[in-house]
Amino acid sequence: MKVFIVDDASFVRILCRHYVQKAGYSVCGEAYDGIQALEDIIEKQPDCVIMDLALPNLNGADVMKQVHKSYPQIQFVVVSALDRNFCDAQLTDVQFVKFLTKPFEPEALKLALDLAAQNMEIRNHG
Repeated sequence: MKVFIVDDASFVRILCRHYVQKAGYSVCGEAYDGIQALEDIIEKQPDCVIMDLALPNLNGADVMKQVHKSYPQIQFVVVSALDRNFCDAQLTDVQFVKFLTKPFEPEALKLALDLAAQNMEIRNHG
């Protein structure tokens, strides 16, 4: 499974990259802001995106909504320090695999990625 990481904090991207690789998945790219994320996700079409919501230039919820319109097969794992209820209100039109509150445990991210991989398998093979 190819995973794309979006977070404006470089240390979070570094941690996520390490956790993704340790879980046995590959990182196909990273972005620090919403506009770059949108462009790169469309170009690379990853299987799963680890998405922060509080991003410069274009927030993560808007990126997810735009990606979801054309690429509904892409799975999202939301990671945010924002309040879960606030995030749920922002994401009414977009499904996501899991919501992880920062800071999160490596095992929680692995479980979310495993769930995304299972969803992909079901979608691809019924």
